[in-house]
Amino acid sequence: MKQYRALVGLSYPATAKDVKLRLQGKQCAWKDVEPGEIVDDIPAMSVDWLLADGRIEEVDDGNLRA
Repeated sequence: MKQYRALVGLSYPATAKDVKLRLQGKQCAWKDVEPGEIVDDIPAMSVDWLLADGRIEEVDDGNLRA
């Protein structure tokens, strides 16, 4: 499973079920992530644009320090 470091504060739907609810325009639970935090649950549909916009970076064994 890929991991990502947040370079800025992020909020995103907390679970896959919450992503579906959000896409339906319904209320959902949100997860808040602080800059520097490493996570593995960013919604797949958001990863590409978050990487391109410089809001997250992929973490590998060489940069796994928090």
